[in-house]
Amino acid sequence: MSNIKPNNMLSDKEKKRKQHEKELKSFRNKMGSDIVWFDSLHTTQKYDLLFEWKEEKHKNKLTEPKVTKVKVKRRNPYLKKWEFLKSWPINFKYFIKSRKISRKYKISVVNLREATIDILLNKKK
Repeated sequence: MSNIKPNNMLSDKEKKRKQHEKELKSFRNKMGSDIVWFDSLHTTQKYDLLFEWKEEKHKNKLTEPKVTKVKVKRRNPYLKKWEFLKSWPINFKYFIKSRKISRKYKISVVNLREATIDILLNKKK
């Protein structure tokens, strides 16, 4: 008898875990040329990145650039100045670029080498 439960017997926690694993695998496939960097991250960093992307997608519902008028605070309250701020729709490429340069997702050279070797060896198979 196997230890594998049918899908209807799984607990909610196990279902969520499997869903997150599938999402992480799909997220990894989106990486393109940044896949080596992504593979060299620790597991918790990978999940943090995934959930940041999901949150950003949820918050930013723009389909085209939007210009908003913002009042700039000055020392003199009688001088009012307005600036125009342009908001852009979310873009995966620029999201990853910004995260690669952040300190939170800094990777070690050893992990980068190991990830590169793993990818090269898996491509040859």
